[in-house]
Amino acid sequence: MKHRKSEVSIFFSDEFIGYVFYKEDPKKPIFGELKLSRGIIVNGMILEPEILLNELKKSFSQNQIKPNHIKMVLHEQNILLRQYHLEKSSLGNKSIEDYLQTQIGKTIHTPFENPIISHHIKEETEQFYDVLLFTVDENFLHDYLDLFEYLNV
Repeated sequence: MKHRKSEVSIFFSDEFIGYVFYKEDPKKPIFGELKLSRGIIVNGMILEPEILLNELKKSFSQNQIKPNHIKMVLHEQNILLRQYHLEKSSLGNKSIEDYLQTQIGKTIHTPFENPIISHHIKEETEQFYDVLLFTVDENFLHDYLDLFEYLNV
């Protein structure tokens, strides 16, 4: 597995944060777990961002973790996965990503007010793509991105 210099892989749950920090030597990672007080994260949603930020800063400081990159696992109940069949003739001059964005609210319906969609091509033929759509609410994702921005990552 290839790791970037100063990368942390991080997983958030409602009860704890788990992380693995890779510095220069990927064979000597630093593992950490941070137990969270009840109510900081609920159902994957950050309700107390300042407390969460302070806890992460303290844990990173104690373990001398200064990441330049983050790989994050999102709380699974906040991600919608869906298979989507896409005829290549429908694309025109658009990329798959651009086409999918134009289909939000038309052929792609999500429970999110402001969805962010990404995809993975599962199968490709001359006529179509079968893609796996990953959809998350923009506000949910930005709460985590803001957290990393405050950590200067």
